[in-house]
Amino acid sequence: MTSAGEPGGTQPPLRILMVNSTYDAPMVGGAQRSVRLLAEALASRGHRVVVLCLTSEPRPTLRRVGGLRVLGLPIRNLYWPFGSDHQGAARKLLWHAVDSHNPIMSRLIARVVRATRSNIVHSNAMSGLSTAIWTGARSAGATVVHTLRDYHTLCPRTSVFRNGRSCRSRCADCRALSWPRVADSGSVNAVVGNSRHILDRHLGAGAFKTASVQRVISGPIDLHAGSGDRGGLGPGPVRKPGDPPLRLGFLGKLSAEKGIEELCRAVSDSGSERCGLIIAGDGDGAYVDRLRASYEGSAVRFLGRIDDPTDVLRRIDALVVPSVWEEPLSRTIFEAYGAGVPVIVSNRGGNPEAVDPGVTGFVVDPEQPQAFSGLLCELAAAPERLAAMRPAAFAKADCFSQAKVAKAYEAVYYDTRTPRGVPGLKS
Repeated sequence: MTSAGEPGGTQPPLRILMVNSTYDAPMVGGAQRSVRLLAEALASRGHRVVVLCLTSEPRPTLRRVGGLRVLGLPIRNLYWPFGSDHQGAARKLLWHAVDSHNPIMSRLIARVVRATRSNIVHSNAMSGLSTAIWTGARSAGATVVHTLRDYHTLCPRTSVFRNGRSCRSRCADCRALSWPRVADSGSVNAVVGNSRHILDRHLGAGAFKTASVQRVISGPIDLHAGSGDRGGLGPGPVRKPGDPPLRLGFLGKLSAEKGIEELCRAVSDSGSERCGLIIAGDGDGAYVDRLRASYEGSAVRFLGRIDDPTDVLRRIDALVVPSVWEEPLSRTIFEAYGAGVPVIVSNRGGNPEAVDPGVTGFVVDPEQPQAFSGLLCELAAAPERLAAMRPAAFAKADCFSQAKVAKAYEAVYYDTRTPRGVPGLKS
């Protein structure tokens, strides 16, 4: 398909309101990075893109970020949810109840749609925004597209993970709090999963069943910056005297559901003479302190939070994503591919979908620690196996380029049918 902004384009440019809970917050999450890259790519292709997110300010804000207008809406709930983990149980329950269907947010987004004359509302991470914005956007005449990047529609915790285990079925409180969200999903015209796993999980629960378009599109990476520099694959990871044969990396939040303890245990079991692990990220202070006390040493190093993963990716033979929860899709996988780094992922959620076993990485079962440790020992004994995967991993990164992801979303926008005949779309 030819870009709307390119000569010879066959479709008119769109007026897109890109919605996400946060957009340029200091504590950057994977969804926020994916949304920003997508918004900028769509704007570069000739579409008019306005971003809507939440602000902790008492009044609406307007600023420019990366050349795009970013509107900030004050949250209409009991408290600011990001970094507010120390709320009482009753207060949290009430917050989630309001978030399940907040009519104030519905009215606010309807006003924004009319003021910006948006014909597409593309929502992503929804915490604090409320799924009621879908009904408000539809009432204002917009086509609603939603990308599933977490389990907000089905689970107030957004993770379907509780008491150290993934939830095979929704518990009573999740069902009670999520039924308005599932009902609101009837206002969504098109639903996109960033993995097949998360899309099927929602459709199986009865959500988005009326969406006329249902597709899988993974998140984008910038192939011209940082770890995605396409200047050349390079000679391989930087080695220092005394480095073990196998050097692994972990990037992300340090929490139980991420499988970081299972990874540390497997590395420790393999022996520091065979395997080393670099951990970049932060988390709850008490949890991180316990991890450090248990595992930090010659085999495991903790770097804390870093702004650029490139330095870590240049020093490792493989990135490990050992999640024990049903993670939809970790963008660290394709960020690693952009640096030509193979990945080792758990067989949970959507992460295995991004790996070609034996070609770009490996898939392991975190509940079989001996098999996990055994794989690490095998790779330490034959590090050339991972080195041989680098070209395939590097090539795989092209599947996640900004341009390809933006084109895939353009197809979703133009293919979506709407009963109200939104201008510029098929009806």
